Amino acid sequence: MKIRLLFLLLGYSVIRLLGYSTPAFASEGSALLSGPTAARCYFASVLIDENRYKIVAACRDLTVPPESEILFYRLWGKRLGAALATGGAKTSAFGRGPYLSLGDISSGKLASDAREPFDEILITAEKEANPASPNLDKIILSGSIQPIDYGLKPTSPLARVTLEPTVSPTPPAASGKSVVGTAFRIFLTVLLIIVAVAVIISVIQRRSASK
Repeated sequence: MKIRLLFLLLGYSVIRLLGYSTPAFASEGSALLSGPTAARCYFASVLIDENRYKIVAACRDLTVPPESEILFYRLWGKRLGAALATGGAKTSAFGRGPYLSLGDISSGKLASDAREPFDEILITAEKEANPASPNLDKIILSGSIQPIDYGLKPTSPLARVTLEPTVSPTPPAASGKSVVGTAFRIFLTVLLIIVAVAVIISVIQRRSASK
């Protein structure tokens, strides 16, 4: 049991050191590519089956050709797990270049497939039709893939409920009893006033009679 656990921990450590990750639907989504010019490109990618992404792109206001000796526009995806290696050169987790070629853009359109996940998209101007790596000095447009918006509203979190002892409400007094009680209090008040006045008058009369 201990040996098996040791092998599992070792395998997990190797995967972490390689920077390997397999996020579900990592490249499924869309992006709006922009740059320093007025050109814009819409990009979309959908996972068709395991490790196969269907890609489409549509661009507007791309200057054709890019320059007098630069004739092609190339679409690239940045592989997941790409990191900085010794000397500043970018490499992927498995020693390959960080950028995956997705095809040439012809007449402002592209439709192709990809077999690897990626997250960032860029378009470069190239002298060759099928270069092995992008010319990063000629990045025309770039963008990041955003998840597909299915228009689903997030579920509201459940309100926290605090359980407390139930307190029985005090039943309100009947309206009839309330009226009777009020009338009785008024009667007592008037009676006390009459008695007080009678006592005062009696005292005054006795003093007058004694003089």
